[in-house]
Amino acid sequence: MPLLLLGAAFACRGTREPRETLQPSDPRAQAERFIAAVNARDVDALLQLSADTLLFREQQWRTASDGVGFTLGPPLDTVVAGTEARRRFFTDLAGRVHVRQPTAVEHPPSKSALFARELASADPRWSALTLVVFLRGEGDVEHTAMTGMNPRTRKVAAFYVN
Repeated sequence: MPLLLLGAAFACRGTREPRETLQPSDPRAQAERFIAAVNARDVDALLQLSADTLLFREQQWRTASDGVGFTLGPPLDTVVAGTEARRRFFTDLAGRVHVRQPTAVEHPPSKSALFARELASADPRWSALTLVVFLRGEGDVEHTAMTGMNPRTRKVAAFYVN
């Protein structure tokens, strides 16, 4: 009888999905899923992949004060909480944001460089996140996108675009 129970226990274990299938541990892979959902305008997937409270930072480029080149303008920070608020937010966002390169940058700037420029004066919650950088496309400047992944929940807790 004990052998029969042991065999049944092993048989049941074989039917469960591996943890990696349920929640990928690789922040880069999870971030790439999020960006693919942005590009596909898949609001349901964006809701599933994101944390209930989402930090969003958007910066426009502007002409540099010396008239030569471009510089980042002032950031517009938004905090979106709740499923319905995130649904409205992602519906709007997916209609206007596209990321040309849906795979993460191989050699992104250091976290300290990102906090010195794109994330200067950002909500302190950004600092605890794993940052994954993407290229959005080129015009007069290289536009970027960045996800901030919560290492514990494996959800996108912050999103940046310029």
